[in-house]
Amino acid sequence: YLLKQLSTGAETGNYVFAVGIASVVSLITQSALTDWPRFFYALMRDNPPDRDAQISRRLLLFLGLHIGAILLTRLVARVAYELFGAEEYLDGIACINYLILGNYFFLLGNIFGTYLGYVKKTHLTFASFAIPGVVNILLNLWLIPEHGAIAAAMTTLIAFVCFAGVSYLYGARYYRLKGMGRVIIYSVLASLAAFVPLGVGA
Repeated sequence: YLLKQLSTGAETGNYVFAVGIASVVSLITQSALTDWPRFFYALMRDNPPDRDAQISRRLLLFLGLHIGAILLTRLVARVAYELFGAEEYLDGIACINYLILGNYFFLLGNIFGTYLGYVKKTHLTFASFAIPGVVNILLNLWLIPEHGAIAAAMTTLIAFVCFAGVSYLYGARYYRLKGMGRVIIYSVLASLAAFVPLGVGA
């Protein structure tokens, strides 16, 4: 909405089409978010001896799948533009890298937020969404008038990184994830997958 109000129709078109291409990775996000609460709550209830290890393995599985989806999306992005005859929106292809990585951190933040749901701290869940939301709006108001669609994509990524960070900080008061170091490594790998030059695609 802010991009439409603060920039040109061409920039809005670039962004909207980029969002459509980047939505491929949301298939992983949606499957993960459908599975995770049921899995997490059951383990917390049954409390098996290897509970924390199981939770860590499942989380890393979803993050690894997401990294694969990031690479796949980048590889097919330019082909998708050609397939849909959307060359007029090709300037927005640079937005895809930010959007697909943002989706990774959106998934991570939602998974961390499950800890807050488990302990019924819904006011903290609200805060974990509200804080990044305010950050996103302020950055959009500042950056979009000059930089257009790419600013909207960058601020989306920043907001979702903030969302993951705030959700983790709040959730860590009630549950400490085992293997957080590996989650950080996966997040670095996701960032590399989103931005390292591939020679094709986005």
